[in-house]
Amino acid sequence: MNIKKITIRLISSLAVLSVFLMAVPFVSAETRTGADAKATVKVATKIAEQRTKIIERADKEIDRRIEALDKLSKRISEMEKATDVLKTSTSAMVQAQISELTALKAKIDAGTDIAVLRTDVKSITNSYRIFALITQQWHILATADKINTVADSMTALSVKLQARIDLVKTAGKDTVSVQASLEDMKAKIAEAKTLAESAKTKVASLVPDKGDKTKMTANTEALKSARADIAKAHQDLKVAREDAQTITKFFKSDKDKEDKDKKEKEEKSSDDNKEDGSSERENKQE
Repeated sequence: MNIKKITIRLISSLAVLSVFLMAVPFVSAETRTGADAKATVKVATKIAEQRTKIIERADKEIDRRIEALDKLSKRISEMEKATDVLKTSTSAMVQAQISELTALKAKIDAGTDIAVLRTDVKSITNSYRIFALITQQWHILATADKINTVADSMTALSVKLQARIDLVKTAGKDTVSVQASLEDMKAKIAEAKTLAESAKTKVASLVPDKGDKTKMTANTEALKSARADIAKAHQDLKVAREDAQTITKFFKSDKDKEDKDKKEKEEKSSDDNKEDGSSERENKQE
């Protein structure tokens, strides 16, 4: 009897154990599935955060470039001495770059693949050379335009100074040194304008190299040469201003001398009148 009960209990225990062992794989599978789901969510969240950061950084860089190009476009239209052809070609290049950046921004904002996004963001950096070229072109063109404007004003001043020198010369005064200063002023103004035009010509037709090393070298040399022309033109205008100051000082010195002579003449005349008056009184007393 005891043996039979023991056997029955053993069989029952084995049955329970079998059921438990059969349930274990299902529990483990559910646990793994839950862990995998959490890991998937975590990866997806990380990718979403990366995407957001990449897009925000890219948008910021693109917006900064577009803003600078918009300002550049406005300044190009305001250039006084540039030809309409030059304005049109430069403005077209600027607008093409703005359109390209705008399209790139839309593509990046809609992107979902991190690898593709990174490639697109890299293209922003690559486009920097185009942006840099356009910016340098404009700086040289705008500076040359300003040089021509200043040169024209100084040319008008030189005409007035020449008229004053001629007037002084007619009065019989020595104008050799002051005329030499004026001739130097005119020469420096003319050279500054020539250099400004030379700088404009050197950069007006430049186009982005797009990775072409030969073209990149040519662009670099052209920009370098144009900047040298601008620097020399600035120096010429500086010397021209110094010549104008020298001439102005000559006229001031001449006027001061005239005023002094006039004052001395008036004082002498006054003294003579006093002496004459004194002599008349003495004669009356006698």
